[in-house]
Amino acid sequence: MNKNTPRLHQYNHLKCLPLLLTAWCATPALSETLDVQLEVKANYRYSDQTRFPTGFPFSPIQLPVGAESAFIETVDEGGHAEISLISAAGKWQLADAVQLQFKLDAIDLYDRNPTSGDHKIDVDALFLRYGDAFGATRLPTRNSAYAQIGKFKKFEQQRERRTESYGVVSTAFNRLEDSGIEAGFDLASGFYGRLSYTTGNPVFIRDAHALAGDNGTEEFRVPPNSNPDPELKSGIVMLYDAEVEDFDLSSNPELGIGLGYRFNSADQKHRLGLLAYHYERDLAKTRKLNGTFYGGDLDLLDLSDVPGAEGIRLPTTSTQKTESGINAWYYMGDFALFSQYVKQDLAGLDRDGFEVEASYVFNTPIAITPVIRYSKLSNDFAGHPAFPTPSLTWDWRKIDYALNVDFSDRLRLIIEYADNQVERAGRWEDHDEWLLTLRWQMGFKR
Repeated sequence: MNKNTPRLHQYNHLKCLPLLLTAWCATPALSETLDVQLEVKANYRYSDQTRFPTGFPFSPIQLPVGAESAFIETVDEGGHAEISLISAAGKWQLADAVQLQFKLDAIDLYDRNPTSGDHKIDVDALFLRYGDAFGATRLPTRNSAYAQIGKFKKFEQQRERRTESYGVVSTAFNRLEDSGIEAGFDLASGFYGRLSYTTGNPVFIRDAHALAGDNGTEEFRVPPNSNPDPELKSGIVMLYDAEVEDFDLSSNPELGIGLGYRFNSADQKHRLGLLAYHYERDLAKTRKLNGTFYGGDLDLLDLSDVPGAEGIRLPTTSTQKTESGINAWYYMGDFALFSQYVKQDLAGLDRDGFEVEASYVFNTPIAITPVIRYSKLSNDFAGHPAFPTPSLTWDWRKIDYALNVDFSDRLRLIIEYADNQVERAGRWEDHDEWLLTLRWQMGFKR
């Protein structure tokens, strides 16, 4: 790595926050200089028990006492009440055209991977922006441009979310933030463009449900441990773009480009947004992730160097990762529709997925919003029969049913049922979950 190239670990992001707060206190009071949103989420989760055997040749000391084979299984089956998130997000307007945005999460239970070993305090976003950027269907009144540096959401992400859960497509491809540089333009005619040069999210594995699962935690390290049987299991996992752990534009950076169009009717009752995009980067031989001794990227796909696992690998043919997609947003009054299609070549492993979500807000005294989302992920490759996580090659389909109940602007209850299925040996098998979320928010400005 070039010593002159920026590289910043997440906890170094945290060390920046006291400096930012000190600078804020020293700044002369300006109208609405800082806008902060506090959020707390409490949950009840019920996960069905599901387990599938794996053919990997684990030794007896690597298995629970008395077990003859290993399984991939539900992370934490049964019913559980938990606090999943305490968060503070803010926008600090430093000048007319300069803005600092941040999001600091504590607990962050449903993004932690591995669930038991990842950071419990995390900077989800921290970036400095010059200029104005506009949302998927927000049409600017004049031409504008922007540039930003730091850690931020991917430009194709679904920003207005009406569920706590994610579809299998958004989980696999664009759930988490990336770090680097992004620039873009927004024209009053409706056309807009995005260009990014980023660290690139490492390829890793997680369950499609609320908890990501434990893979490669210290409890599984044999020796010095023996016969591990941890409380949190591996999960029924898929390949996905995991959390960026640093800011590094020197090693295998990712280049992204997006071109889109927005339309708003004169009365603003109809709004449409379309975006086509493409990403590409070279996969690293390995990527270090917090809390796990498993490596990301190519290290995850080829176990040939592991003693006793010679020849056990996924059929990769290159080191290139490319991803192309198209998104559509449509709003008609209180009705909203979001859809995305993504096609990925992951070192020669072809995958594609489609997702569509529809919702409608009933503006009764207590606003009620039913939501339904269908998502499907298809993996067009096969793995070695002894690969330890066979679910990486399976096809997935998931239907999420949700109901939002807004008691006030600050308090929302989200009731969700995930009808999740995986295709194993030509049969679709269930892996379902209930999730109730009580979300409280409060904002203030200075």
